[in-house]
This record gives sequence, C-alpha cells and structure tokens, in this order.
Amino acid sequence: MLNPLLEVGREINEKYRKGKDDRIKKPHIMLNKDNFNKYFVFDTNWVLVFDHLETMLIRPNDVALYSSISDKNLAAAKDFYNKTIIPRHGQYGGAFPTLQKQQEYYDYFELIITSIIFAYTALEAFANICIPNGWEHIKETKGVKTIYSKGAIERTFSLQDKFKIMLKNILQTPDPTSSNWWQDFIKLEDIRNEISHTKQAKSEERYSRILSQDVFNIIENHKEIISYYGRYISKNRKELLEEFPYKFGYDDFIPSLMTNKNYEKSYKAIHNINLDDSEE
Repeated sequence: MLNPLLEVGREINEKYRKGKDDRIKKPHIMLNKDNFNKYFVFDTNWVLVFDHLETMLIRPNDVALYSSISDKNLAAAKDFYNKTIIPRHGQYGGAFPTLQKQQEYYDYFELIITSIIFAYTALEAFANICIPNGWEHIKETKGVKTIYSKGAIERTFSLQDKFKIMLKNILQTPDPTSSNWWQDFIKLEDIRNEISHTKQAKSEERYSRILSQDVFNIIENHKEIISYYGRYISKNRKELLEEFPYKFGYDDFIPSLMTNKNYEKSYKAIHNINLDDSEE
C-alpha cells in the first residue's frame, strides 16, 4: 500500500527541487494534517560569516558534496587513463614516457588521490548522519559499562565498526560484511589509509596500485554503499530520509504534520500577520 504522506511529500519535493542543486540538504516540509493542500517548505539556511562578510545559502548535504568531488575527479582521471594507459595494453613498449607525459601522470595522481579521499569521506559523513540524535551505544568490558553518545560514537568508533555495529542496529540491516560491496569497501579504506598515513617504504607500491584499473570500481563502490543503506532507511528509519542525500535512489521523505490551529499560527507568524487581526 502507498503511504499517502510519502506520496504528498514526493509531489512537494519535486516542485521544490526544480532549479536547485542536488548537493543541497533536503528541506523541512510542514503539512497541515487536516488539509494536505496546505504546507510550508523550510530551507535549512546557513549564514556563513567570513572576512567581514555574511553569505546566506541553503545548507549543503555533506555526503552529496563529498561524493560529487570524488565523481568529478574520477571522471577526469578516467579521461587520462583511457587516452594514455589503455592504448599501452595494445602496443609493445612505452615504458619510458617523455617528461611531458610524466607530468600527465602526476596530474592523474592528484585526481585519483582526491577521488579516493573524498569517496571515503562521503562514507564517513554518511555513517554519522545515520546515527540519530539521542542514540546511545553501551559497551561492556570486564563488567564495566561505557555509554557512548552520538558525538562520542562519531569520534571514537572506526567506520568499519559504525557499519558493523551502529548502522546494523539502528537500521536493522543484515551483517554488512556479507554484502557484495564489503570487500571493495575494505580496499577503499586500505588505499585511503595508505595515502593519509604515508609510509615512504610503500610509496612505489602505493602509486602502482592507484594506476591499476581496479581502482575505479573501488571508488565508485562508495555510491553503492550509500544506496544500500538508503533501502533500509526507507524501510526502517523513514525519519532519516530527510538527511539522506539526493540522487542516491531515495529522494523522497515524509513531511511533518501540524494541526490546523498550529498551522494557522505558524502561517501568520511567518507572514508577519498579527494574531489578533481579524481576517478580511
């Protein structure tokens, strides 16, 4: 059966998104529960203050923004790869590129490293938005219980543990380690850690690794992971859909309901209408 609130929210959301960037955070939709034709749409606006300037804009969704950075750099890296690396498989030699061609390799390294880091960062941001405010995790060691708040979970636990423990419990998912995407996630994490915690002895091996064509699927896998969890958010934690990024398969979310009395009060407050004024 279709959820009428979800259907109404979908229609409002589609109107709202026209002309807007997909990297924005989803808005709040306040719906009059007695008349679904009456609703407010609230942007989550930020006022950014810097260098004696103020700039108000719709808050970006961190996951969408970081994933977009990864995608754009990956596309540019693929362009180099297709023009330079792929043809080498069909010809003999070419092991000593010119200095000019070596510069292109360095450009590729910058692009692919950026793509790797931001793909992983998108997953870190995603795991954190899936932890509801007020959620607590209790860990018992040798009879001593430690209670972790949302903030403590974000700081203390690894991304692997957030997937295997936190999100598994919060979203009621199967064991993620048995999912098709898990092994590529581990590979992405390994490469990202090698880059972030550079060891000189492994530098040559690391750069060889990011020249392998496998790296593209490893990076793109981050989007499959987000969509995977979107399915369980949609099923078991619909309130988190408002935090879920656009363009990952779960763009809809359920509006919040207001009584007719509260709706009218809010309408007048927003439109600067005195509550004691009689309606003309």
